[in-house]
Amino acid sequence: MGEKLPEVSPIQYLAIHALFAGKKDGCELRRVVEAVVGKMSRTAFSRLMVGLSRNDLVHATYRVETSSGQTVRRRRYAVTDYGVILWNRTRKFYARRDPPPPDLVPVPTESAQ
Repeated sequence: MGEKLPEVSPIQYLAIHALFAGKKDGCELRRVVEAVVGKMSRTAFSRLMVGLSRNDLVHATYRVETSSGQTVRRRRYAVTDYGVILWNRTRKFYARRDPPPPDLVPVPTESAQ
């Protein structure tokens, strides 16, 4: 049996990596992720972060603010020690892969350029 695939998906890897620079508000973190993967719905981003929180890869704290008479709960995320461990395992997994032989590397066609 071969080596197991990483437990962290590429988008989870990206979100965890973005938190290495320090804690981020949900809106700020979502912008960082969207800059790479494209537009995400609030629901999709929320599910991503709930999954990371439930698996103890990130820690969320909540701040309650009042703006224009409305109460808003803002989340702030930080990477956990376990998140760093799984991020490193994922990085090492892909770093150990040999690149494909040149004849298997796709080449863009003229229409794609």
